[in-house]
Amino acid sequence: MDAIGWALGSVLGHLYLHGLVVDPDPGALALEPRDVHWTHEGQSGIGRAWTVRLLPPCPALRRGCPGDPAFRMAFEDSFARLVAPLTEGLHAASGLSRPALWRLAGDGLVLGLIEPARALGRTALLPAEAEALSARQGGRFFARQRRIVELVLPADPARNLPESREIWRARGGCCRAYTWGGNGYCSTCVHLAPEEQIRRWQDWQEGQRAAAAAAGPEEDPCPAV
Repeated sequence: MDAIGWALGSVLGHLYLHGLVVDPDPGALALEPRDVHWTHEGQSGIGRAWTVRLLPPCPALRRGCPGDPAFRMAFEDSFARLVAPLTEGLHAASGLSRPALWRLAGDGLVLGLIEPARALGRTALLPAEAEALSARQGGRFFARQRRIVELVLPADPARNLPESREIWRARGGCCRAYTWGGNGYCSTCVHLAPEEQIRRWQDWQEGQRAAAAAAGPEEDPCPAV
């Protein structure tokens, strides 16, 4: 649910921020799984990724303005209709409650908005969008803890480090990764206090900034002749 919610949220989020919502017929959409190799901080493995395909005939598109409450509701309903069959299937297979699965779906939806918002220069919309999707009592994606946080590390001239800005999504549901062997809580875990989440995010952000500074500027792949 976590991975598919993010995959669908990214695609539908791109459309939403461009002023388009898919009128969802689940039969007009397909998810194609694929395995991808990953490497991160000295570790590597194979992970599952998803390709989202809109099948012909092209689903109807509704036009509107991101941030408009009625248009946001259409966006929420579109996503909910598409993940509802998955919610029921995972509930039957895992025994995890439906509200817990819907919280995970909402986490994926909000996370999926971040990258398209960055690409379009519309990150200022994110906190209000996350709150509106998460705070509506009785809504499928209701989750008190889910929120968008922007962390700013000021420039450090003494260490030649630039200012760093990063946008994070704190979870409203639990992906249960901590139950897999020796894994602990992830930095966005709903089980962590907000102060601990921020400390972990800042540590990661600081490490990434320092590593980038140590590596120096990337070489131009097409140097002038």
